Amino acid sequence: MKYVVLHSFKSDYKRLSPSEQVRFKAALRVFIEACERYAVDPSSAWPASLRPKGVENAPGVLEMTWSFSGPDGRATFAWIQ
Repeated sequence: MKYVVLHSFKSDYKRLSPSEQVRFKAALRVFIEACERYAVDPSSAWPASLRPKGVENAPGVLEMTWSFSGPDGRATFAWIQ
């Protein structure tokens, strides 16, 4: 699996506190495992804990929520083959 990290993500990530970065990395591990399952079986479900959903008016872009406690922890992604 390959991924691309945008410059906007890098700057957003740097603004997170160290504890928020730890929480994001934990959610990212869950997300990567889900991506690997999806690559093998597209019918596999995404983890409910990440609350994935499509982004309104952005076809093919999805959003995951990894934290509701400040700051609002959300990240967008697109599945590209």
